[in-house]
Amino acid sequence: MIVNYHSYSILIATRNRARSLQKLLNSISQSTIQPLEIVIVSTGNEIEDELTMFDGKLPIRHFHLSGYGQIRQKLFGISKLSNAASWVLFLDDDLLLLPSAVESAFDALARQISNNRIVGLGLSQGNQLDLSAKELLLKLLGTHGHGRVWKSGTNINYMGSKKIIETEWLNGVGLWRFDVLSNYHFDYLQSRYSICEDLIFSYRNSKVGKLLFVPAAKFEFQEAVSALSSSYDSFRANAYWRLYFVKSNSELSVRLFLFFQLYRTLTYCTRSSDRSTKLKQRISSAFAIYFDCIKVHRSGMSPVNILKSRNV
Repeated sequence: MIVNYHSYSILIATRNRARSLQKLLNSISQSTIQPLEIVIVSTGNEIEDELTMFDGKLPIRHFHLSGYGQIRQKLFGISKLSNAASWVLFLDDDLLLLPSAVESAFDALARQISNNRIVGLGLSQGNQLDLSAKELLLKLLGTHGHGRVWKSGTNINYMGSKKIIETEWLNGVGLWRFDVLSNYHFDYLQSRYSICEDLIFSYRNSKVGKLLFVPAAKFEFQEAVSALSSSYDSFRANAYWRLYFVKSNSELSVRLFLFFQLYRTLTYCTRSSDRSTKLKQRISSAFAIYFDCIKVHRSGMSPVNILKSRNV
């Protein structure tokens, strides 16, 4: 089969990770299909000097913003992308792209009968996976549900699939058709954490086209990554952003969200790696957030005002 490879761009949002970014760029330079451009949007420390080693080697365009927030960075980066690219690969700065990753993704796309309906391709994590409690339960029950978004707003990891599957969401490492980037819009841009940003964006796109997970298209994390919910600040942001997500999609259920948020609250209290506070204080703080989610829902507050009022 002759594969008609598409031109693609890469978008990277980074903050204070110059060494990690260099490792990522080195891995991109080994890709079997090179990108049309690499748009890097940084905040925090200046990284211009660290990028000079790639002059003449990679088609990098770098922009630096003040402040923080990955959502702001990606929005700005999207506005700077060349429309000559058919696809755009979103990458985090702490990853390594395996050489055949993009080629494998496009190979999978070419094999689809109706590939014009596909708007997103998910890459596969090559590192060893630690399954969450709910994923272990699904595996034991024989009900995998890879890539599902439950009515509670809970998104199930699809990395355990050994074959190409259609999903309802994609994580932050995705290859997106250029024309659906217009769906990357947010009412609230001041978030320090990009909690659920990938879920919100990809779930929107699942309503206009197909999303596929491609196990052969691999990336790796440079170091082990802890769950965002392990710290209090990110646990708090996760609660309100997920409530925002559920309330923004009428087919999802806030009641079911609250049920699962109770589970997340108990998990945070008992398993959090944040040991700077005593268990009693963690329980008090976590349940205060849980009951506040109930309060703001009953108040009829709009989804975006929930985020603004809680400053997450």
